[in-house]
Amino acid sequence: MIRVTLFILMFFTILFSSDFNISTSRPGSFSPTSSVGNDVNQLEIGLNYNNENNYLWFFNRLGIGSNNEIQLTYYARSILFGYMYGNVELDKGLSTSIILTTELQKENFEINNLSICLPIAYAIRQNISLNSHLNFHLFKNTSIEDIQFSYALAVSYSLNEKATFFAEIYGTTLGLKENYFDFGFVFLTSNQLQYDISCGIMINDNFSSSSSYFIENGFSFYF
Repeated sequence: MIRVTLFILMFFTILFSSDFNISTSRPGSFSPTSSVGNDVNQLEIGLNYNNENNYLWFFNRLGIGSNNEIQLTYYARSILFGYMYGNVELDKGLSTSIILTTELQKENFEINNLSICLPIAYAIRQNISLNSHLNFHLFKNTSIEDIQFSYALAVSYSLNEKATFFAEIYGTTLGLKENYFDFGFVFLTSNQLQYDISCGIMINDNFSSSSSYFIENGFSFYF
């Protein structure tokens, strides 16, 4: 039923046309440096298949003005509310943003952690870019000295106007201190619709057969 609903959404989205080109945070873990734009309501959806538990991931982004964005994320364990100030140009080809996020536990809606994310993107050439972020997390009942962090570093290569390849490493000091490698492809089917597919594996234990792995496909559209 979920897949049928997603297909219907994709179909009717393609029927619309616009001069606005979609810009998403999918796929990969790195956070965006550009906001979606004034009065743009963008939905990004991912279906994650892994060797532990499959889940559906929603990310809704609402543009307020040219630089501000309100964010809502819903996935297996949590609900997150966020605010982004984006489109900050530091130099030619170099941009950044700041993202403030509150994570709530789904069971009781208590605040689990607060985070500040600092993404940065650099266009090496017209078709090659580096994307990264450093995310600081302050958890419930912990002091400022116990701040944890997560990171991501990715490279993107545009194969043509419609297709892009990316590869990424990302990880965290949280919990088991997991680190991952993933890669995938992005396909721009129209100005308003993007499809992506990616796969990844945990690299802590040298790619052994017992490693955690995942395959994810998703799409993004705005309305």
